[in-house]
Parts: sequence; C-alpha cells; structure tokens
Amino acid sequence: FITVKAYTAARLMEDQGVDFIIDDDRAGEIADLIAIGRESSGGARIGLHHCKYSSEDSPGSRVADLYEVLGQAARSVRWLDARRLAQRLLDRVQSGSKILYGRPDDLYQKLEEWRDNPVGGRFSISVVQPGLRISSVNRQINLKSLITDVHEWVSQHDALFHVVGQ
Repeated sequence: FITVKAYTAARLMEDQGVDFIIDDDRAGEIADLIAIGRESSGGARIGLHHCKYSSEDSPGSRVADLYEVLGQAARSVRWLDARRLAQRLLDRVQSGSKILYGRPDDLYQKLEEWRDNPVGGRFSISVVQPGLRISSVNRQINLKSLITDVHEWVSQHDALFHVVGQ
C-alpha cells in the first residue's frame, strides 16, 4: 500500500527538472508537497501539490473527495510569490517540514537568494485525487463547476492548475 503523497513524491523525483521536494504536510501547510526546479530557460519552476486520499476504493465523481483538496489549492495562491514563499519555506523547513529530495544546504541557499532577490518563474498548483475518475468530470455539473472555479482563480494569479486522478 502506497499513500497518495508517497506516490506523488516518487513521480516528482523522476522529473529531471526537479531539484528539491519538501513535505510540508502538517498544520499551516503551504501544500502537501512543494517541488522546486528549473525551466530549460533557467527560470524557476515551483509546484505546489495538494494530495488527498479517496473515500472509496474505486474512482468516481464524488464531490466530497475533491471539496477539501480544491479548497487547499485555492488558498495556496497566497504563496505564488517567490519572496513570500521563500521566507515561509525557510521557516517551515527549520520547524519540522521534511526535505525529501535535494541537499538541504543547497535548498537553504536558494531560498535565501529568493527571499533577498526574488526570481521570476513558473508556478503551478496541482490537486492529486486518485478517487476522481477524470472521464466523469464533464458529466457532473457540481464537480465541473468546482474544478472550473479553482482553475480560473489559480489562472488569475498567473499559475498553471492541474488535476490528477484516474
């Protein structure tokens, strides 16, 4: 048995562009997982990943499976600023959030640089919910509306939005 968060972290570690993965899954979190890397152009790539287990074994179109995790995604737009994110991540890592991937000293150096001299980059917010059957979203108006609203909110903050299901 593998958790949604462990599966997501393993997939992120396979991405050659990811330099750091932080597990911030605790009270006051930025996101369950934060992936920091680089674009081929040299800019920063920052992914905030919100993971939630399914209420049932089989995937479907249950609003309850998405409601909380979509709310977390919507609230995380407050961290779509490199300086603000860097300061918060420094505080979170020093107070117990775990670095799952990457060298701690390198992460601290990068975050301190961002805090002092914010960089441009590409932000994304992802919702990972294995209980969601992607093919059923368009047939469920409540589900489609929730996802569309969060997508629009995140897009208005110049970030990409992804929903991962089955």
